[in-house]
Amino acid sequence: MDSFLNQYSETFTKELEMFGITEETVRQRTEEPPYQAVIDNLRKVVEMSAPIDKMRVIAQSSSLIVACVDKFWEDVIYKLDRKKDLTLDADSLLMIFIYVTFKAEISQMYAHLKMANQFATPSLKQSKLGYYTSTMEVSLEQVICFEED
Repeated sequence: MDSFLNQYSETFTKELEMFGITEETVRQRTEEPPYQAVIDNLRKVVEMSAPIDKMRVIAQSSSLIVACVDKFWEDVIYKLDRKKDLTLDADSLLMIFIYVTFKAEISQMYAHLKMANQFATPSLKQSKLGYYTSTMEVSLEQVICFEED
């Protein structure tokens, strides 16, 4: 997977240079592994005992994903005057959730998600917390399928 990311990174870097964004700028912004703040936050789900707290950690992880994307592009996107292009759609968010789920390596994550869903009220399941918990569940299923292959 790392070789795929490296190849994608090289292609992406060349495209950025067309907009005057140097490889050095990209290197500085990727010194820390991508989405490390999200991965660290997601690992807190194990420490939470209440289902709603587990759901809050997952929802907070989603907010951190947006913050990581904004931080990476903070001055570049304003130079290009394309702030609207930074909007994450559900598919992009799911892909990032799959990545952070894979990298977080949380043992028994499926049990934590099932517990949160089992004890959540119907209205909570239909809320923003429920949406992000479902997104995490789908991403975990993708990671499990990936690891089985």
